[in-house]
Amino acid sequence: MTSTELWEAYSTRNPSFDGDGQVTMSAAGLRKLFNQTWSIAYDTGYRTGLREATARAKATPAPPPEIFRDIFGVTR
Repeated sequence: MTSTELWEAYSTRNPSFDGDGQVTMSAAGLRKLFNQTWSIAYDTGYRTGLREATARAKATPAPPPEIFRDIFGVTR
């Protein structure tokens, strides 16, 4: 995720962040911002992990090393 994509996610959830005015934040607001960052990062990482796992599962497995062919007679 790029910083632009993260900012778009923030401004979607917090429209006041996208304006030109001053934004003040309480401790609760800072906690909300932290939780949003955590949620966005976690979701992005989870989706990326699923995509990688799916791609690896679809990949053709490597043939067994020669030693296994010789010992066990494995052929492909």
